[in-house]
Amino acid sequence: MGSVADWRHEGFLLLSRERLSDSQVSYTAQHRFPSPSVVVFRNQVCIIQPGNYARSTKIQPPVSAEEIWNELSEEEKAVYNMEYVQERANFFNSILSKGSTNGNEVVDAMVDALTSPAPKARYMVAKLQEKALVFVCALFPTVVMDSVLSYALSKVKLA
Repeated sequence: MGSVADWRHEGFLLLSRERLSDSQVSYTAQHRFPSPSVVVFRNQVCIIQPGNYARSTKIQPPVSAEEIWNELSEEEKAVYNMEYVQERANFFNSILSKGSTNGNEVVDAMVDALTSPAPKARYMVAKLQEKALVFVCALFPTVVMDSVLSYALSKVKLA
């Protein structure tokens, strides 16, 4: 079994677990896997994709509209009014407050990825609603989803 290492790649935690067979290395090389070290050291990679665990990690504290407003330039303040900033801050803080407090779910997924004889390629540790949103977003090009979500958020009263 290879050594355990981790990387950050595109916002996901990649866990290296064990040596790959020659056929797996060949497949990986042909499909241009993102990390050259995967091919060279024949490591297997699993992606741990956590959902909203802001409450359990305290990685993003709630932010007040006043803090945001004070950090805006004069040009940005001319474009956005305080009411808009307040609505967005409330929306953002409400999302943070709905996050899971059980960080053990992510740790359990990591342990499974490292100890399972046949680990999954991707572990999505999230609520059903978050998984559904990721699934829908994966069906369409980014430019389409950005347009749809921007339009939807502009029409919804967030406060």
